[in-house]
Amino acid sequence: RFLLEFGVASRNRSIAQSAVSLVIEMIVALDAEISHIGSYRVLQRMRSSLLAQEELLKLASDESSTEYKLDRILVTVFNFVDSKFSARHDSSSLEYEILCECFVVSFENLVVRLSRPHYSVFPVFYAASLDPKLARGLLDHLRASFRNTALSSHVRKAYVHLSTALIAQTKSLPSSDVLAWLESIVGWLQLYLETSLLAAADGLGIHALDVDVHGLFYHTFQCVLLLLVARSREIFSTVDRRLERVRSLRLATLFRCALNPLRMVSSPELISQASHLLSRYDVLDCSDVLAANESVIVPSVTLRNAKNVLTFHYPFDCFFLPLSYASAAKAFKIKTDLAESSATQDAKTLEALTSKLEADDLEVSRITSSIAIPAQKQAAHQPPQLLLHSGMGSWDDAPGLDSIVTRAN
Repeated sequence: RFLLEFGVASRNRSIAQSAVSLVIEMIVALDAEISHIGSYRVLQRMRSSLLAQEELLKLASDESSTEYKLDRILVTVFNFVDSKFSARHDSSSLEYEILCECFVVSFENLVVRLSRPHYSVFPVFYAASLDPKLARGLLDHLRASFRNTALSSHVRKAYVHLSTALIAQTKSLPSSDVLAWLESIVGWLQLYLETSLLAAADGLGIHALDVDVHGLFYHTFQCVLLLLVARSREIFSTVDRRLERVRSLRLATLFRCALNPLRMVSSPELISQASHLLSRYDVLDCSDVLAANESVIVPSVTLRNAKNVLTFHYPFDCFFLPLSYASAAKAFKIKTDLAESSATQDAKTLEALTSKLEADDLEVSRITSSIAIPAQKQAAHQPPQLLLHSGMGSWDDAPGLDSIVTRAN
């Protein structure tokens, strides 16, 4: 806490950045070592009424465990963020501007390119959940990075996964931001599809159901389904004509296109819930696509002879650290249920959702399989400037045709 306070109080960007980066770096390192199944079992034991109070305290304060160390650091960070991003803070102050920039730069340099980040995403997301100005600035940054065709497809997938998680799980995010994100990402998918069809018309081939060629498209489509289910109350509401806006998205064009993205979704449960919602609210009946897909065989290998599997990692919402859980649950829709099947890393056994479908209340619960998350500290690079403003940008640029042609060849 002293390190963070000192960094901000110095009013020096370099010192503040070093302090924040050091703390985030410690979280990333501990996150890489943690066993989610082990910490889940500890949390369940702590909640058992059969345990005496002394044992509960012992379980919560095992200072030698990686879980305890990470839990304590997150508690400290959450408390620090609470003090700096409370309703009393001055968002026009230099300290606020420096702190926002430090969190986003550390997130960009240390977290985004991790193979399977989990607890590492919470510090900056927690700060964004307390401040709409920072949340919109972070979303703009993630959106701009996703649009950056100079980045690899793998990195752009990370940006769309992270922005989806932030929007789907943050309780305080306004419905207007949810709808704006949905419209912009569906618009990007539509433009990608048009570009792909143009490439096919030029004799380059459509190469459907190939994750090497169209992996970014399939990942982004699955993110749309996740958001439809996770924020169904806001998205399918008749308030402010939201349902009309959803119906105007021309989703049928995506669901029935030659790339057949519904066949590549990695979770049957997600397909079931999303299709149910779309049918229930008269947005789209995709039962014919689902029936046809039963006889569609996905090639086992890609054009590059790699395994043709859509490996989709959703950054969170399971949270098993008992001391910092209350703060996380205050800001996010998180779960403390973990199926034993999540111990496997096989993509086909990783169910993306365990949500219960209820009349008017649908929530996402992602089963996270991150028993061994490799810490991949990447070389720092200068991210796009963080703009703290209230407007939502637009993902209105199609992916470059040259990138599709290159992958096809």
